[in-house]
Amino acid sequence: MVAFRVLCLGMLLGGAAAVSETAKVTPIQKVLSLMEELKAKGTKEKNAEEVRFSAFAQWCGDTKRTKAEEIEAGEAKMEELEARLRRPLCSSGN
Repeated sequence: MVAFRVLCLGMLLGGAAAVSETAKVTPIQKVLSLMEELKAKGTKEKNAEEVRFSAFAQWCGDTKRTKAEEIEAGEAKMEELEARLRRPLCSSGN
């Protein structure tokens, strides 16, 4: 925000000198032009951030699903091993 103010002040001061020489572009026009450029830059950065967030959200969803499946498989394996431990080692007929 401070950099923006400094940039605007610099543009106004530099624009004032240019206006006195050329009288084609007023300081207000310069500021409006700068604001339009900043708006375009902000919109571009916002869109890029939305794309990055979408990719991150997709990764989170995929990771959550994968981890849930791994936990489920691990629990099933534990149940199978516990069932094996409960089974008698030798049959009564053998």
